[in-house]
Amino acid sequence: MKKYIVALLCSLFYSVASFSQSAYFSEWMNNFAGDKIIGIYLLNYEGHESKVKIFKYKDGYRVQNHWMKEPNHPDGTPIKDVNNPDKSKRNTPMTEVVFVDKVVYKDGEWCDGKIYDPVSGSSYNVKMKFDDDTTLHVKAGMWGLYPKSLYWKKQ
Repeated sequence: MKKYIVALLCSLFYSVASFSQSAYFSEWMNNFAGDKIIGIYLLNYEGHESKVKIFKYKDGYRVQNHWMKEPNHPDGTPIKDVNNPDKSKRNTPMTEVVFVDKVVYKDGEWCDGKIYDPVSGSSYNVKMKFDDDTTLHVKAGMWGLYPKSLYWKKQ
């Protein structure tokens, strides 16, 4: 009986060792680490205080506006994404705008996506990385040409 238990334990350890070296396990661990970014973040951009929500979307992560301190014009009408180069999106309320799309987790940072600037209506390359447990450093720009750093605080 002891031989069977020893053989079973040896098989189990061999299986675990093989699994931990597999591409599936590496991908699973990468996805797990990448999920650290999911949550709500407070930010101040161009004098506007807001919160964004980061969530999994398709094969990566997406950032969408979640809350704005001042979502309306003084006359009470909602602020809209009037500078969007896509004319069909210019009536979208700013509270629903997607700011970052298609970022993926690689080597300790989220990259390969685009960040949208609603003030200029332009999109830029984006990289995001945590400076500490609650501060997400967001770098936007055409690499080498005036990159801009933003700091978002996880709530």
